[in-house]
Amino acid sequence: MSRVIMPGHLDARGVAQAAGIPEWCTKPEDICIRPTEAIVDASGPVDEYLTQVLRRIKAEFKAFYDDLDHDYPTRYIAKVRLTGGSLTVTDMKPEETVEERVEELEKFDAGDFQYHMLKYKGAFYIAFGQRGGQSLSLVPCGPPSSQAGSPRTGWAALALQPEEHDNDHALVLDYSYVGDIIAQAQACRALLERGEHSALLTAVADPSQRTVVPYNHRNFSEDVPINEAQQTALRALRYNVEAVRGPPGTGKSTTIYHLVKSVLDPSGITIVTCVQNKAVEAVAEKLRQGSIEFFVVGNYERLSPMSRKCTLEQRVKQDPRVKAMERKIRRLKFFLEKVIRPARQANVVSSNARHQRYRQHRANELFGTVSLTDARSAAKHRWLANDPWDRFWRAWMRHRHPQLEVMEQVCNGLIQRLSTECIETIQDVRLGIVSSVRAILCTAASAASRLPKLESDFDVDFASRVNSIVLDEAGTCPEACVTLLLHACPHTDRIIAIGDNKQLPSFSRIRDVKNACHDFAWNGSCRFGDRCRFRHVTQQGFFHRLATVLRGGSGVHQLTVQYRMHASICGMVSRTFYGGTLVTPGSTARDRSSQDRHGLWWIETSAAAKEQKESKSYVNQDECHQVQEALMKLQDEVGRHGFEQLSVKVITFYKKQRKLMADVLRQSGFRVHTSDDARQQRRRRRRRQQRRQQTAPPDEFTDGDDEVDEEEDDAFKGVQVQTVDESQGSESDVVILSCVRCNDHGNVGFVSMRNRMNVACSRARYRLVIVGNSDTLKEHSHQWRMIHRHCRRVHSAQELSHFGRPVVDLQQALADLGLF
Repeated sequence: MSRVIMPGHLDARGVAQAAGIPEWCTKPEDICIRPTEAIVDASGPVDEYLTQVLRRIKAEFKAFYDDLDHDYPTRYIAKVRLTGGSLTVTDMKPEETVEERVEELEKFDAGDFQYHMLKYKGAFYIAFGQRGGQSLSLVPCGPPSSQAGSPRTGWAALALQPEEHDNDHALVLDYSYVGDIIAQAQACRALLERGEHSALLTAVADPSQRTVVPYNHRNFSEDVPINEAQQTALRALRYNVEAVRGPPGTGKSTTIYHLVKSVLDPSGITIVTCVQNKAVEAVAEKLRQGSIEFFVVGNYERLSPMSRKCTLEQRVKQDPRVKAMERKIRRLKFFLEKVIRPARQANVVSSNARHQRYRQHRANELFGTVSLTDARSAAKHRWLANDPWDRFWRAWMRHRHPQLEVMEQVCNGLIQRLSTECIETIQDVRLGIVSSVRAILCTAASAASRLPKLESDFDVDFASRVNSIVLDEAGTCPEACVTLLLHACPHTDRIIAIGDNKQLPSFSRIRDVKNACHDFAWNGSCRFGDRCRFRHVTQQGFFHRLATVLRGGSGVHQLTVQYRMHASICGMVSRTFYGGTLVTPGSTARDRSSQDRHGLWWIETSAAAKEQKESKSYVNQDECHQVQEALMKLQDEVGRHGFEQLSVKVITFYKKQRKLMADVLRQSGFRVHTSDDARQQRRRRRRRQQRRQQTAPPDEFTDGDDEVDEEEDDAFKGVQVQTVDESQGSESDVVILSCVRCNDHGNVGFVSMRNRMNVACSRARYRLVIVGNSDTLKEHSHQWRMIHRHCRRVHSAQELSHFGRPVVDLQQALADLGLF
C-alpha cells in the first residue's frame, strides 16, 4: 500500500506554481481575508469591478472552508495504491466507519483528484495530480490553526507516492472539487494584470456604458416555430451587453436557436454556456431540430444521455463515412477470427477428449507427476507438445487448404489498410466539424478548461473565432463565471444573457447572502426598514445586477408566451410573480385541460401534523403519507404502464424531507430517483467500463452506434424526488410540492422566499398538487395567500379529480343524440 510522505525537496509555493494555483491559495492569511478588505489598488471602474469579483471569490472559498462538514465528506478514500498512474481506493459510505469498508475497489487516475479538497490527519489540502502521473501533490490550505502539527511558516507539500511494502496505507478524506474557484481566481487575476480593458469588459463592469454592435435582423428560420414575443425580443437587440428575461416555459431554448441561426454573425462561433449541465441538454435538443453545426463540450460522465450524443466524438462516430468504414473492418475481423483462423488451427485429434486423456496418462507413466520446479517438467511438456498426430494433422491441413494462409495474410493487410484510412477519415470528419462549427455548448467551467485543449488538438484558433457568448439560465450565473468566460474568449464582442431574475439566483455560501432580506432582494426595498432583522443585500449574480441597472426603459427584453404550464397554473404564477404578464396560447391550454380540468390543487394538512426539526433541516411525516396517497391514486387512474410514461416529480424545500420522502415511496413500491443516485450511477458505469476494457471483447455485431445506458434511461422514469433548488431548469407532467412547515407561530423560514416559491410552482405541465398547512404558510406571506386563493382545495388525495382524458360513455353519447 502507499503512504503519505513529506519529501524535503517540495514546498507549497513550488508545487502551487507548477500546478498553476494562484498564490492566494498557498498562504493561509490570504484565504482568511475578509470580503471588506482591499486586495489590489483599483485604478478605474473596471479594475474596481474585478477587485470586487476577486474579493468575492476569496470570500466564497473562505465560506466553503468554514462550512466543510468534517463528519460527512463527499467520499472516503482509504488504502490508496498507486500503480502506473492509477489509484486503487476503497470507497466507503459516509455513515460507515473505517473498519466497515466496501469490498469492491475502484481505480482512479491521479488526475481525477486534481483540485480536490482532501483531508489528511486533521489538515486540509488541495490536491494536484497530472493525468497518468505517479503521485499526488497536496498543497495545504486554511488558517494555520487548522493544520494539525504543521508549523506556521515553511509550509511543506505532501505527496502520495508508491511504496514497496503493503503494511501501511493512507486514509484520505475527499470533501469536494474546488477547481472552479481556482480557475475563477486565475482568470480574474489575469484580467486585472492585462491593463487595457475591452469595451465588452467595460460594459460588463458598468452596463450603463454599453456600446452599439451590429446584429443581423433578417427573417427568422422556419425550421423551428417562433412567436411574436420572441421575434420582438430578438429584433430589439442592439448593444454588446443585452438581457432577455425568460419566465418559466416561455421558450428560452427556441430563442437561443434563432439567435444563433439568424441574428448573430454566421462567420464566428457562439459559445452557449450555463452553470449546470442540465441546461445544456435543453438547448442541445433544440439545436438538433435545425441545421446548425454544433457540438457539446464537457465532462462526459456528467452529461445527460441526450447531450452525450452531441459531443464531438459521438458526432464523428455517427458520420456515415466513419460508420461505413468501421462496419467493413468489423466484418473482416469477424471473418478472420471466426472462419479463417479456426480453420487453420483446427486439430481434430487434439480436440478429441479420449486422445487427450490418453496422452496425459502416457506422460504420467513416463515422467510421473512432477512439479513445475522439477527438472523433468520441461521434458514432460516437450513430450506432450511433440505429438506426431498433431504434426500430421497440421501438415495435412496446410496441404489440403493452402489458401487459408494466403487469405489470412490478405485479411490482415486489408484490416491494416482500412484502419489507417479510417483514422484519416475520422481526423478529416473531426476537423470538418470543428472548422464549420457555429455553436459550442458547454458550462462556464468547461469553456475555460476544455477550449484551450481543443485548440491544441486541432490547431484551430477558437479564441479568435468566438465573437458571441450566450448565457442560458443567466439568473444562476455568478459574476465570477462572466469574468472566467471573458478571459477564455478574449476576442468576443458581445454577451446576451437569457434568464430570469424572478427565479433562484446564483448559489452562494457567504453568510451575508444566506441571511439576506427576501423583500429587499426582490423589490430593492423592505417594508420593515431599519427594523428588519435580515441583511439588506441585493440578489447576487450577473443577470440580477444587469436587470437592476437596465430596469428603466426597454433595457430588459421579456418573453411573455409560455408553453409549459396548465392555464390555471400559469395564471397563478403570472399574477403572483410576474404582474400578470404571462399568457398561455389556446393550443397549450386545450392540451393541458384535456388531462386535468383544474390543474392546480391544494391538499390541506392537519394543524396537528407538526414539523420536526432534524439538525438544520425540517421533516413532516404526515405530508410524506399525503404525497404517497396522491401518487398511488394517480397510478390507479392511469395504470402502471401509463404511470411509467408520465414524468412525475416530488419536490420539497428541505433535504431531510427529500430523503424521508424517497424512503417512504421506495417502501411503497415506487421507482424513486434522487440526485444522490447520480454519483452511484457514475460509479457503476465506471466499473462497467473497466470490466469491458479488461475482459469483454468488442461487440462484433454492433454498427458503431453509441450504446444506450439503460440504467440512465430508467432515471427518467418513475418518480423523481428533488429539492426545489435541484428542480430549477426542469419540468414534469405532474409535480407534487411538499411545503413541510407546520407550526403555531407561522415561521416558515426560506419557504417564503419568492424566488424559491416561483421555481416550486412553475415546474408542472398538467397538474400541480401542493401539500401543506395553509394557516402556517399564509400568516406572514402574501404570496402564499395568493397561491392558496388560486388552488382548488381538498383535504385528502382521494378528493383529487380523475387524471387523464375522460372516458366517453358510448351509451350516454348515443342517448344524447337520440339514437339509443
